[in-house]
Amino acid sequence: MAESRLTVMGDGGVGKSALTIRYTLGNYVDDYDPTVEDTYRKAASVDGTSAMLIILDTAGQEQYSMMRDSWMRAGDAFLLIFDVTSRNSFEQLDEFIQGLLRVKDVDSCARVPVVLVGNKCDLPEEERQVSTAEAQEKAKSLGCAYCEASAKMAIGIDEAFETAVRQHRQHLAESEGKETTPRRRKLALTKQCVLL
Repeated sequence: MAESRLTVMGDGGVGKSALTIRYTLGNYVDDYDPTVEDTYRKAASVDGTSAMLIILDTAGQEQYSMMRDSWMRAGDAFLLIFDVTSRNSFEQLDEFIQGLLRVKDVDSCARVPVVLVGNKCDLPEEERQVSTAEAQEKAKSLGCAYCEASAKMAIGIDEAFETAVRQHRQHLAESEGKETTPRRRKLALTKQCVLL
């Protein structure tokens, strides 16, 4: 069973733990208790293929920002969560993305499996500060996927985590393709040589 290490990141209070606990344990946690770092394991079937998900739920508060680099290094794929009723949490994504690109030493999110997740989509439209269209446009410009979810109403949660697993698998397939192509060429060349 292939493993996918998913790192859940975002500003404090956006619902990272609520989404993670709803996905892994099926419970909804209403109380806000700031997380420092929690790890969850869940066996899942994504597109008919078994996967073991190791989910790292991280702190969003500024005082834990020094730990972010190690969380980013540890992840195979990333769920960057924001609260659709908080413009600030949406804008904070830029800081997480810049850090991720620096730690992974890549120039765009298209080279790292990333899913932007707009949480609290169940709240009334008039409370939204970030529209679906705006969030989709940001994800498109970054080259990553976008999902909306509600931990409270259990909306879109499986889709968000499974999209991260799909992105990770796609990234692995592309990486393996790049690594094996030159080797295949070398093998083809050596098969043409004959020693007499």
